[in-house]
Amino acid sequence: MKKKQLIVCSLVTAVAVSVSACKGSEKAQDSSRESESIGYTYAAEEETLPESSGMGTIELIDYKSSPIELKETPVTEEALDAYMEDLRMQAAEETGKPAEDGDLVTISYSGSISGVPVEGENISGFTFTCGDTENVQAEFAGAVKGDKAGETKTATITYPDQFWNEALKGNTVLYEITVDSIQRIPELDDAFAAAHSKTGQQTLTGYREECRAELEKQERDRAVYAEAYWLLQKMMEESEFQFEESFLEQLGTAHDNDFNTWLAQNGMSKEEYLKEHQLTEENLKEQKERDVMDNAKYLLIARKIQETEELNADMEAIKDYWNIAYGSEITDEEINEYFPGQQLEEMKLMAALINYLTGMIEERV
Repeated sequence: MKKKQLIVCSLVTAVAVSVSACKGSEKAQDSSRESESIGYTYAAEEETLPESSGMGTIELIDYKSSPIELKETPVTEEALDAYMEDLRMQAAEETGKPAEDGDLVTISYSGSISGVPVEGENISGFTFTCGDTENVQAEFAGAVKGDKAGETKTATITYPDQFWNEALKGNTVLYEITVDSIQRIPELDDAFAAAHSKTGQQTLTGYREECRAELEKQERDRAVYAEAYWLLQKMMEESEFQFEESFLEQLGTAHDNDFNTWLAQNGMSKEEYLKEHQLTEENLKEQKERDVMDNAKYLLIARKIQETEELNADMEAIKDYWNIAYGSEITDEEINEYFPGQQLEEMKLMAALINYLTGMIEERV
């Protein structure tokens, strides 16, 4: 069974991940400001987050005067071409017509050898470009040409003796193929530009410049967001903290609960986990101490700034953050699904802080 990823990752780490994933634009940062995983956040599922006084005390650095240095990467023609091609693919529509070369075709298929089903060769939702023999077996790429959605046909493929798949190599496989859908991809021309422009462009040239401006905005958003994360990391490293012992115990207990839950979900014992990751009990203890301390620092910073700046740590803060980080909308239902229990309160706090920092940086640059 494929193990689930260890989900006790920090909300601060989630910020770092979002920096690189922000709207699909991953760019390298200056080494002095390179984002690294700070640690883990462990949700205390049955306890609410205390006010800052219940967490401890903090002497924050003068983060408002910290130097700001945006690292923006210029948008290349290659990146712009890829972006526009992606827009073209997203605009593909079902036509109800027979498949032609260049159409996006989605199929389901099953393979058998002498009437015996082949393990791993029963696939649904396989999408490819009709006629694309460079990336798809020729027998598949051309088999559906002329077919309509809902039609079924067969194709035979004989695999070479040196084929990588042990079950297939040297065998002739009979495939039953069902066409699930056929989508036609529009041409990138003036008509496409006029139909999809958000600024009223009527020519492909004008639309291309519109797309360039959108990519440049995304790159700037990413750079601002990365700088906000760097500033948060700087606050964690250079501020002075004193924590209430009860707060650290709360985080430590939640750490253990989350770790044990992950082990159970993946059918592993702690001993198996240690062996697989080449760790000792002492390594695990040290990692827990680092994780709990990093998380305590982050939460106290976030709570203190929220109280001082009177930030709204609510569902709207998460929605604003999500739009910046991922370039998409998120509903209340999705938020509650993604962040159950105490994780929701931590996410509200994190979102409010990041939104505040990005806004502050925008005002200064």
